[in-house]
Amino acid sequence: MFRHLRLFLASLLALATIGAFAFLSGGPRVAALSPTSVTLNAVADSYLSAASPNSNFGAATSLAVSHSKYRALMRFDVSLPAGSIITSASLRLYATTSVNASAIVHPASSAWTETTLTYANQPPWQTSELARTGLLRGGQYDSASLPTGSVPSSGSVSFGINTTTGAQASLSSRESAYQPQLLISYESASSTTSTPTATATSTSTTTATPTATPTALGVPAFDHIVVVMEENTNYTNIIGSTNAPYINSLANTGANLTQMYAETHPSEPDYLALYAGSTFGISNDNCPQPLAAANLGDQLKNAGKSFIGYSENLPSDGWTGCISPDNQYKAKHAPWTNFPGGYAYGHMFSEFPTDYSTLPAVSFVIPNMCDDMHDCSVSIGDTWLKDNMDGYAQWAKTHNSLLVVTWDEDDTTGGNHIPAILYGANVVQGSYSQITNHYGLLGMIEDANMVPRIGNAVGELAVLAPFGQLTG
Repeated sequence: MFRHLRLFLASLLALATIGAFAFLSGGPRVAALSPTSVTLNAVADSYLSAASPNSNFGAATSLAVSHSKYRALMRFDVSLPAGSIITSASLRLYATTSVNASAIVHPASSAWTETTLTYANQPPWQTSELARTGLLRGGQYDSASLPTGSVPSSGSVSFGINTTTGAQASLSSRESAYQPQLLISYESASSTTSTPTATATSTSTTTATPTATPTALGVPAFDHIVVVMEENTNYTNIIGSTNAPYINSLANTGANLTQMYAETHPSEPDYLALYAGSTFGISNDNCPQPLAAANLGDQLKNAGKSFIGYSENLPSDGWTGCISPDNQYKAKHAPWTNFPGGYAYGHMFSEFPTDYSTLPAVSFVIPNMCDDMHDCSVSIGDTWLKDNMDGYAQWAKTHNSLLVVTWDEDDTTGGNHIPAILYGANVVQGSYSQITNHYGLLGMIEDANMVPRIGNAVGELAVLAPFGQLTG
């Protein structure tokens, strides 16, 4: 018996040694194993008006909702692998106006048709509440966390939407750019984790080569992530434009996120969304905006990692002014300045290292008011990006690092559709149509650094496909 026990323990030790050897030998590292996530757009929706009981609004681009006068119905088709177990579900609704009210989600029958539904022929309204959003804020998504039992793994599911008492709101319908979305995370009965495979031969030059199963893994655990924030430009004015040859070269050889949307206007709340997971209801560019909330810089610091915001034309490290004397640096583009102790994260861009291995875990790079395309042309911004960031971009590909280039908002004429490009190690070339926003990018950065998600990044579908991961 003791002989068998010794053999069993020896086998365990051998397996552990092989696993450690494979891990240390290199290859794509990932932050964490996670359930598979899918985002489903509504397949049908409409609102109901008590004042017009026989009218159908199935083709409307917005859904009017109130406590009783207006209601909305929306339906989703779910088809998960057989035996899947749903671990979380949430409904995302995009408000077109701000109101001091929440959207309330109710169960609903799916026995209705979008093109014929009216207030008069609606299925019986179910008053039980499944979930509710936070206060609705115009120009952004809000989520309601659903009981997992309210969503089937296969089949249709409908929800009824109204608001808290005394308010009327407008939500984007599936006919708009900001469709109602059902986010589901699930574990498949057949899911397996990746198994590193060590390859050994009798020659001393052959090293162990781990292999990862991409669809089972999350965001790579990058050593460095650099985020460059550009300004006020529509997706169609960048992608495919002859005025931005360098940016398009990144998009064509990296990952082009074709459905990236900003949260709101003007600039400052979008920067806050990316840095702290919320716009905080801010609708201006005032300086300062005193906020006491969790944020990316503090998250990384508390985890023993590092964050620096490199701003071009910042007069000095830690400078506490709002606008530089040359009017080229503005604190509205440096979101860390709004939080206690945040000025310490601010460094002059002239200090951006040429030895990229000395970069912090996460950096934000903020070009000045001309080089970010705010006051100057797309061509000038494109040239600046090539001259100042291409060295890092090429280095990142072979040094487990990532470059993110995105914008704060569009120029107010394109539905807030903005470019976002990922370039670097473990990035699979291609165009990806997953709908995402600044909260999704924040969640990706947090996942890569293995820190908890904050604010509206919680529940946001991770940007995984560019790293060879399935999102459904």
